[in-house]
Amino acid sequence: MIRVGMALVAALIGTGLAFAQSANPYNGEWTITFDTPMTASVRGAILIKDEGGTWDIVARSAKNPCLGREYPITIDKAAPDELTFTVQRAKTLTGCTDSTYTFKKIDDKTLKGEVGGGRPAVMVRK
Repeated sequence: MIRVGMALVAALIGTGLAFAQSANPYNGEWTITFDTPMTASVRGAILIKDEGGTWDIVARSAKNPCLGREYPITIDKAAPDELTFTVQRAKTLTGCTDSTYTFKKIDDKTLKGEVGGGRPAVMVRK
């Protein structure tokens, strides 16, 4: 009888924990666009899956090997009105530095923020 009661309590605790965790509201595929000093309308793809994902900007530079690669991201904050994530460049290529970006929700399909040096950026859900 005690074992059954303990099993029931464990099951209820486990169920409560499962309900306490909710899916990231920003899960899915996004496109990102921003301008750079050398190029207008740089585009890329961002995939968000719960607490991680990928960042892949379509850019190339012979002088900067950190550009134009796919990098893992970690989600730092996924609030109803804001998304903050870190692009983990240092994990992929030695010498590259990580960057953290914050985007504000405009609507269910649009986020606005800034990238490198305060350049405006827009993320749009695919």
